[in-house]
Parts: sequence; C-alpha cells; structure tokens
Amino acid sequence: YFAQAEFLTQTNRALFRENILRWDYGPVVKEVYDAYKSNQRFPITEAPDTHIDTDTEYILKKVYKKYGKYSAGYLVELTHREIAWKETKKDEVIPLQAIKNTFSDCILDF
Repeated sequence: YFAQAEFLTQTNRALFRENILRWDYGPVVKEVYDAYKSNQRFPITEAPDTHIDTDTEYILKKVYKKYGKYSAGYLVELTHREIAWKETKKDEVIPLQAIKNTFSDCILDF
C-alpha cells in the first residue's frame, strides 16, 4: 500500500496492477495474501525473482527506510488514519486515485 502510494505520487503510474482491498487490519493485495498466508506470523524469506529497474528500486528502498522499522500493529494504525482508507467500504477496492490524493502531500524525500 505504501509502496503503491509512493510510486503513484512520484511517477503518476501504478507500481502494480492488482487491486488493494480494504480489510479489517489494513490494505491487502489479495493475490499476495493468498500466496503467503501459509507463513502466518513468520517472515517471508523467499520471493520470486523479479527484475526491478533502478528508479523503482530507489523508490522501494525509500519506502522501506521509512516504514520497514514499524510493527504490523503500528502500520495498521497508520493506514486506518488515511483518507483513502476511511472513505473505502470494507472489502472494497481502494481506488488508486484516492491513494494518490491521500499521499500527494507527503512524498518521501531523503
């Protein structure tokens, strides 16, 4: 969710095409959830090899630097404060434009 938001604000393009849903504990990409739900509370240690261009990698590293230090619980709190979250009904798609509008004033500059 945060990576998608940052990518939208930096490039005016989506980072990925899958929808982000509003679930009780935060935004969820169902395809990713389904792929890794068997991990339960354990960290994901392997992921498919994917080519990422330098600009995308830079943005993802910025997002990780800002949000990677927080617990899952705190990230839930953060997402529940966002306008895009508040204005989307449970189990519905959070519109990309709503995500972009929510984060357009807080581009990560390092």
